[in-house]
Order: sequence, then structure tokens, then C-alpha cells
Amino acid sequence: MLLAAISFLSSSAFSESAYEAANRTAWENEAISEQVGSETKDLAEKFKRAMSGYDGSAGKRAQSLAEAARSHAVNANAFNSTPEDVINAIRSPGKVYVFVSSSMPKGQIISLYRSLSLTPLNVEVAYRGLFPGNRTLIDFSRQAGKILRDSSDQVNAIVGLNPTAFREFGIDQVPCLVFISESGEPIKQYGSVNVSDFFDSVSRGEPIISPIGATFEIAERDLIEEIQDRMSSINWQEKIGKAKDRYWERNSPKSLPTGVEESKLSLDMSVRVEDDISADANGKHYVIARKGEVFNPMLQPMMSQYNRRIIVLNPNEDRQVAWAKGEVEDALSRNLKPVVMLSELLSGDKWDTFGKLEKELLVSIYTLPDVVVDRFSLSSVPVVIEPSLTRGFMDINYIGCDGSVCGK
Repeated sequence: MLLAAISFLSSSAFSESAYEAANRTAWENEAISEQVGSETKDLAEKFKRAMSGYDGSAGKRAQSLAEAARSHAVNANAFNSTPEDVINAIRSPGKVYVFVSSSMPKGQIISLYRSLSLTPLNVEVAYRGLFPGNRTLIDFSRQAGKILRDSSDQVNAIVGLNPTAFREFGIDQVPCLVFISESGEPIKQYGSVNVSDFFDSVSRGEPIISPIGATFEIAERDLIEEIQDRMSSINWQEKIGKAKDRYWERNSPKSLPTGVEESKLSLDMSVRVEDDISADANGKHYVIARKGEVFNPMLQPMMSQYNRRIIVLNPNEDRQVAWAKGEVEDALSRNLKPVVMLSELLSGDKWDTFGKLEKELLVSIYTLPDVVVDRFSLSSVPVVIEPSLTRGFMDINYIGCDGSVCGK
């Protein structure tokens, strides 16, 4: 069983790659924010806001993942203490633990696994931490999985990491078998573990003789201690700084020139299916759309109430900011929802762009993604994109800038 506390190791919170992944999604930053405070949390919010942009579904996916990661972080109180709910689960009556270590002869571990192949009991085979030489849970899983495969039997038990159970029962040598009685008290036996013989003795009320046979020191380091050490050795400020830099290297907005003439285009939003789109469900194959079919998303019932006005500008020009402010106010007066996108970032600290403009325009700000530029064939800014009076079309209004003013 992998406790909630161990989820941090699998989330790659210790590696450079975690922050590289954070440039594409927001959940790693949310998980880390539980540990490093409000600055990283603010950064995570900016990641989510910048990445959601025009793609609302992407924003929802990022939020869902962020909440899942936050839940893992909140449940990981074993870094500092043992949560009551975790202890209650560990001391569940009828539960059986078999504590082992790689210090034991491999043949003994395999024999133990084979002895569990037919047991109907709720058994967990627990290691205290990663095998010596392992760096990640993947390394541990591969090595533990190989031992399982070598047993050549279907093991009727959970095999995994549970350092909290080692702590709770004071296990300092292996092998050790622990049975949780109806009262929640553990009955322990060290040495040669035979589950059937052990329960025969327990059921007859016989005293438990311990140890029986040889015992071994635990080779694995307590995983909770290892996680704490790894977390404390990370320079979080340096990581955050590098993450910020890499984000803009990969996600800078699409730069467009400033327009000098006004013009208006109406774009038919229909798309032609280039290849069959199909899916399998409930054992059947379904063709969702066939090659050559024409589809217009703006004509679908769910888009009948579409009321977005997309406002694109270069925030480094005061005249465009002033124009955008007027467009936002006009949109709100017409019950349209303004969506402001930037073709450039403010000079200086790029992250300050959002806070400054959101305070001035009183709406959320996004960077201009390539998908919007390509879909509407945008050629200059400032520009407004909104539903046309003609159903199935979108109007693209290019605004001309002359002197200190944009628009008429």
C-alpha cells in the first residue's frame, strides 16, 4: 500500500523535470505550494490563468488536476506527524502485515510470497522505503515487481511501501508478522513467518514465541525521512525562478504588428472533416464524423448563447490599453463577456503584466495562443473578434492606430 505521504515521491517533486512539466500543466505547482508557501501558490495561479486562455476545457482540466494534487498534499501530513485517519486504517481489525526488507535472502521472500498465494486474509507485505540504490518509486516498483514475478504464484496480498506502519508498530527487524486484533491491538511475531501456523496459535490462545529463526536488519531507509531530507535540500526560490524563465521561453504570446488601417472580415466557422473520426464504446465501433462532412460549431445548440468578445492588444502601447479599456466597458454594457488577450508582454518582469493590466481593465488577462491566431488568420493588433449577426460566422474587426489614438 502506498500511503498518501508517499505521493510526493511519485509526483517528481524533487526533480528538474517536475518544473518542466509545470510549464504545460499547473498541478505540480499546486502540490508544491502546500510546502513552500504563498509565493509558489500565486505562481501556480498565474500558470493556470496563462495556460487556460482561449481553451476553456484546458483550464478546467488544469483545475481538476490541481485540486487532485492539492488533496495529495493535504493528506501527506505524515511528513511531520501521523494523521489519525491513517493510523485508524493501519489498525483496522483483521488486517495482517508482513514486514520485510531486501536484507532478507531473496529465496526467503519468494517463499513468503508463495505462502500467501492462497490465503483469504487481508494481507499487506510492507517495505519501509526504497531499495538501496533506488531514486524513485518507479525504480522500487520494477525491482519489487521482479521479485513478485519470480514467485510464480498469484500473490493474494498488497505489496508496497508503508513506512508509517513500521513506525506505528515499532518494527526494527524483519521478517515480522503483525495481526490486528478486534480491539485494534497488534499481535507480533518475528522470525520465520508462516501465516497459517501463526493464526492457529492465535486462535488457540497460545503464547506467541518470538523470534523464531533468524531476523535481519532493515536495509531500507525510512521513506518519510528520505522525503523530508530531499524536500529540505531543494532551493525552492531557484526552482521557481527557473520555472518562470522556462515558461516564457515556451509559452510567449504570438507577436503581431500594430495595425494602421481599420477593416472588418466575417469568417465562416465551418470546418471540413479530413478523415473519419471514430471511437469504440461498449464493444462497438462508432463513426462520429465521416471524411468530407462539414461541421459548424457555432450552429450547435450549446453555442446559441455564445457571448464572448475577444479583445487582442499589445500592452506596451498606452493607446492600445486605452482602447481596450473602452472595448471592455462597451462589451459589459452589451452583456458580452470580454476576453482580453495579449500579443506582447510588458517590458521588465513579465509576470507583472497580469496584475497591472487586470487592475486597470478589471478583467482576467490571457496571452494570445497560436491557435487563435491561426484559426482567425490574425495579421495585426488591436483587433476584436465576436459573434457575427450572420449565424455560423465570427466578425474580425481590425482597429487602426494613428498617433496616440487607436480607433475612431
